[in-house]
Amino acid sequence: NNNNNNNKMDVRGKGKGKVNEEQMKLLKECLTRPLSIPEHNALAALCTDLCNAQLEIDKSSQQPPSSSPPPQASGGALQASPPQHLLLSHFPPSALPSLVEQNPTLASHVLSLPIPLTPYLLTLSKLPLSLRSMEVVSRLASRLPLSEPHPSTFLRVYITNCLTSCASIPDRYLQSRAVRLVCVFLQSLLRDSGREVVMEVGVEVQAFCIEFSRIREAATLFKMIKSQHPG
Repeated sequence: NNNNNNNKMDVRGKGKGKVNEEQMKLLKECLTRPLSIPEHNALAALCTDLCNAQLEIDKSSQQPPSSSPPPQASGGALQASPPQHLLLSHFPPSALPSLVEQNPTLASHVLSLPIPLTPYLLTLSKLPLSLRSMEVVSRLASRLPLSEPHPSTFLRVYITNCLTSCASIPDRYLQSRAVRLVCVFLQSLLRDSGREVVMEVGVEVQAFCIEFSRIREAATLFKMIKSQHPG
C-alpha cells in the first residue's frame, strides 16, 4: 500500500519533455478538481520540465523561443513545437478559468513559465470576480513589467471589471463581501508593483470607494488613494 501511495505522489517522468499516463491524467483532472499538495507539486514540476525541455530544443536549434502567441488550431488548442505543445494543448487560454478556480496556485505557476502570455492575460482580465482570480492576478502583477503596454492594460481592465461587478451584485451581503475583497486586493496592489496602474484608474476607484463608503475597507482604500494622489 505504501508503494502504491508513493507511486501516486511521484508522477514525474524520468526525462524532460516526457509524460507518463498518470501525468496525463493529472493534466486533465486539474481542470475539474482541486489537486492534493503532492499532485500539485508533481504537476508544477512537470510543467517546468516541459518548458525547460522546449528551451533546450530552441537553444540547440539556435532558434529563440517565439515571443508571439502560437496560432490557434481549429479545435481551439494552441499549436507549438513539442514538448511545449503538450503543455499549451492542455492549458490553452480557454482552460484558464477552470484552472484558476480549481487550482489557483498551479495557474500562477503556469503563468510564470516562459509561454506566450498575451492570450492568457486577455482571458485573465475578463475572469469573473472571485477570491481565486484575484489571488492569481495579484501574484502575476507582482512579477510582470507593468510599465509595458500589455501587462498594464490587462491589470487595468481586470480592476475595472472588478469595480463593475461589485456594483451589479443585487444581494447586499454578497455585495459587501465582494467590495471588501476588491478593496483588500487594491490595497495590496498599491503597496506593491501595481501602484501606478491603480492610480491610472484612480478616479474610478475613488468613485467606487465613495459609493461603498459604509464599508470600512472602502474608506481605508479611499484614504490610501488620496494620500498618494492629493487633490
